[in-house]
Amino acid sequence: MAVEGYRDGALTRDQVGRLLGLSFWETEAFLKERQAYLAYTEEDFEQDRRALTLTPRDWEAFLVALDDTDRPRPQLAAAIARRDERLVASSRAGEGEGTEVDVARLIEEERNR
Repeated sequence: MAVEGYRDGALTRDQVGRLLGLSFWETEAFLKERQAYLAYTEEDFEQDRRALTLTPRDWEAFLVALDDTDRPRPQLAAAIARRDERLVASSRAGEGEGTEVDVARLIEEERNR
């Protein structure tokens, strides 16, 4: 019953967990074991992708905020270097300042390393 309610969108993951007395991760495992996935359309993906995309100006503001600490961040430094390479390559291709940095893609690349 809880699985069907979740699949139909009548129940949230949190509601399923409370109904069954499970923690967040136990609920995730429970739903995964039963292949209870939410409908996630290509349009949903596109909206999420746009929400996670930063313009170069936003990216610079993000980096300035990170510069407030002295802690070394080798993965971030590598991501910044790749970002800079992409911006140079895209400006050579004629895209210039309007180029956007796809944060979701950068995160995925870091996870795959």
